[in-house]
Amino acid sequence: MALVIGNAGYPEGALRNPVNDAEDLSASLRRLGFDVALKSNLGKRGMEQALNEFTRQLRSNDLAVFYYSGHGLQVQNENFLVPVDFRAEAEADVEYAAIPASRIRKRLEETGARVRILIFDACRNNPYRFSRDLPGGLAAMTHAAEGTIIAFSANDSEKAEDNRAGRNGLYTHYLLQALERPGLSIRDVFHSPRADVFEASGRKQLPAVHGTLIGHLVLNDRPMRRMRASTISANGNVPAEEPRMGCSPEDKECLEAKSCKPVYERPIFNPYPITWENLAGSNCTDFPVLAGRVTGSGRYFKDISAKLDDIVQLRIYMHNGAADNAKDPVMYDVRATTKIDVRTGLITTTLTAKNAASLKGSVKINLEPETRLEFVSGDPNLFVGELKPGFAESKQHSFSLKVVRR
Repeated sequence: MALVIGNAGYPEGALRNPVNDAEDLSASLRRLGFDVALKSNLGKRGMEQALNEFTRQLRSNDLAVFYYSGHGLQVQNENFLVPVDFRAEAEADVEYAAIPASRIRKRLEETGARVRILIFDACRNNPYRFSRDLPGGLAAMTHAAEGTIIAFSANDSEKAEDNRAGRNGLYTHYLLQALERPGLSIRDVFHSPRADVFEASGRKQLPAVHGTLIGHLVLNDRPMRRMRASTISANGNVPAEEPRMGCSPEDKECLEAKSCKPVYERPIFNPYPITWENLAGSNCTDFPVLAGRVTGSGRYFKDISAKLDDIVQLRIYMHNGAADNAKDPVMYDVRATTKIDVRTGLITTTLTAKNAASLKGSVKINLEPETRLEFVSGDPNLFVGELKPGFAESKQHSFSLKVVRR
């Protein structure tokens, strides 16, 4: 999950790019499977409410991202994010009129979210008269718990470019490029823009990264290659004239040609259909981690309609690796965590493992007016433990919901 804030509409010292930064970063995170709350031009109360709503939704296995673009101040070695209704006559007023960055870090750490990423593109020139004697930019934040990463658009007490010639701030411009590159570890996502920003700024601005993350995490898990989609007939057979959307375990030639496994080596949740009853049109970047059907209606889909008293069966798919290769690493502590919105019919399952990037899939159940979902049986959240490589080790798990009156 992610909370993204862009503050630009300041009465004193308006900025050009933060709203663009927030919109573009939100779009990038959504493409990576994040649920994103996008906010812009918030006052102090609005920022506090957004933070409260965000932290209430976080769970222990979540990957949480907080991004802020706008004005920031450093007072007594404490960083503050500046709301658009900021009013302060003196340095002593800042703690009451702005949002301490350390409070945001603490709030995220208190949720127990597995990984917390804080991004501050907030080291711009500040226009406030009382602040002329304050240090420029923001202070380093080095006292973070394991699992917290804090990224700054500029180094300790340095200022960042708003980049008036472009759509985005200089740092966010290169961060967006890094997020689009498949296979980068989380460390590389934040370290790779440093050299680009440093050179583009005439060697005046050097982004900084603090924090500790044990293990290997990849945000952009999209494979390098895509498979062609095909139409699957009602009985689950692949028409002879259509290209296959996946490969059967026996078809070694297909496996070799159409493997979705990225070129970098690490465990991945296999992103292509396990059985021929799966979703028509599925491909390497659109794997049905979760698929659903009205019981007895045949194949599973991502988008289905259900009426009053229907039983909807949801199936979670798990597979390690893109081929039947015993040399692929074993996944450890594999879990499926499912969020069910009983009113909107949106159901999302996230697969996580201790030594692999997460993978997310959603099903939208289109409900009739005045109806909602009710849990019937199964378990939408499960702990699998180890998941060995190969087709024989594939896991499928089901749970059921019923459509009832509100």
